[in-house]
Amino acid sequence: MTICEDIWDDDYAVKPINHYKDQNIDLVINISSSPFTNHKLTKRLSLLERHNKEIKSAFLYVNQVGGQDELVFDG
Repeated sequence: MTICEDIWDDDYAVKPINHYKDQNIDLVINISSSPFTNHKLTKRLSLLERHNKEIKSAFLYVNQVGGQDELVFDG
């Protein structure tokens, strides 16, 4: 299981997702609370596809749904 920013690791010195390399796992679940922005879905899918190829595992991405103040979470 990973939490939100663990998959947005382009600028991280330590990449949390690499922990799962060579572990022969079937599924990585990412729970997130990432607000909606235009074109973010495309970025998410591209990012998850890259991680899928790196660790050879399926991903289940779950994002918060609803609104809080001026933030909208798109599920």
